[in-house]
Amino acid sequence: KFTTVVGEAFLFTFLFQGLGKIRWVAIFNCVAKFMLLPFTFVFVKGPDDYLLAAALPGIVSIVAELFSIFDEVAAFLNPPQVHSRPEADCFTCG
Repeated sequence: KFTTVVGEAFLFTFLFQGLGKIRWVAIFNCVAKFMLLPFTFVFVKGPDDYLLAAALPGIVSIVAELFSIFDEVAAFLNPPQVHSRPEADCFTCG
């Protein structure tokens, strides 16, 4: 379960909670956790795959966190555009 420890250690959930950006992090984590069961049935075929079975939860956590970080970096690099209307800036127009 070392990969789970690594996956959870590098989760920046506390940071995203502090920034108020937890919605997509939670969605990515839920999707990743739901995908863990099918991945286990697809990739773990027998007793020889015990290392893979132990590594899958950590791998899923790491991938979910990478998606969360990518989403936040993309949002930071492409901030929403705010367009001001010239008539909204003139309070004394009339």
